[in-house]
Amino acid sequence: MGPPGAAAEERRPLRGGVWRYHPARRTFEALCHGTTNPWGHDWNARGDCFFVNTVNGHLWQVIPGAHYVRPHTVDPNPHAYEPIDQHADHFHFDTAKKWTESRDGKADAHGGGHAHSGCCIVPDEPGWPAALRGRLLTLNFHGRRINAERFAVEGSATIAGHDPDALFFDDPWFRGIDIVPLPDRRLAVLDWSDAGECHDHSGVHRTSGRILAVRFREAAAPDDAAPPDRSAGGLGNALVRGDEWRSRAALRTLADRHARGDDLAAERAVLAATIADERAGTTARLRALWGCWCTGGLAEDRLLDLCADGDPAVRAWGVRLVSDHWPLDTVMSRRGGADVEPSAAALAALERLARSDTDARVRLAVASALQRLPFARRAGVAAALASRPEDAADHNL
Repeated sequence: MGPPGAAAEERRPLRGGVWRYHPARRTFEALCHGTTNPWGHDWNARGDCFFVNTVNGHLWQVIPGAHYVRPHTVDPNPHAYEPIDQHADHFHFDTAKKWTESRDGKADAHGGGHAHSGCCIVPDEPGWPAALRGRLLTLNFHGRRINAERFAVEGSATIAGHDPDALFFDDPWFRGIDIVPLPDRRLAVLDWSDAGECHDHSGVHRTSGRILAVRFREAAAPDDAAPPDRSAGGLGNALVRGDEWRSRAALRTLADRHARGDDLAAERAVLAATIADERAGTTARLRALWGCWCTGGLAEDRLLDLCADGDPAVRAWGVRLVSDHWPLDTVMSRRGGADVEPSAAALAALERLARSDTDARVRLAVASALQRLPFARRAGVAAALASRPEDAADHNL
């Protein structure tokens, strides 16, 4: 996995953060570092990933290469001098007191307590309750409720504000673990159902879990009358134009069929046409881009074209994907694998975006990709990023 002399670091335990494993390339990456107990994640319509946490902040955005605040320790890397704080403007407990004092209803006024498990982002689509569309929902472990978070963009960051709690559970044994949208505009809630909690070790009950289905009165009934499109290109159309649940199901099916070696030329034609059609809108074009990526990828020259696209969300994803196979720095700023020399065109594109792009979230993608470049290729991109005065007080940059 690493260069000579990196064996000890390869065995370094993960202490908070998020990792990923690529089943085809068989590569492992620790994407970001810090926090306390990340325990649930989901993506918004732009493909930005968020995860929930306990104790030192409940909501964070996944930024590959980021070092986040930790509750009781400094970062293991002495050069990470200013870890990124949580991506929320509030806590769900009284931070003037110890986090252990937020149990047993003592944090009801703040949102229920310090511990969170599972999260989902409600699709911003007709049929879902208007008050929840686009909100992130997470289970508040001690508060026995579903917290709702609304998003607002601030520079390169997406920051959550506290909306009214969406649902309460009266059962004192409720121990919510995960929350998942269902295809018929319901939610599935996994309840561990136990009298204890995460710091009890006796294992009072090991077989008492439940799965609860939550339906909203004001949600529209699903339209399941139309049969699935089984024609050539049908999966591509479902990915691009379907609701969020069906789109994700189509994406997973396309990835599985690609791994199986199926002929997906018709699907890729639909997806390529959608990417090229600026009138299709951001969501459709990003979905098509992800579909092309998981069914064989795109050539670098096409990805570099996307780095110059008129839509900043597409530009950001062009940066992410053109650098996706470059190794990411480890927590100690060492190379996570054999260096991949970037092409001169890719390096020039990163420097151009760092110096002149008007969207902070594109610059964030470039700053993240900086940690995938060989050390000798970083100075130009880093200097261009550091020259942007508008990012001096940015939450991430």
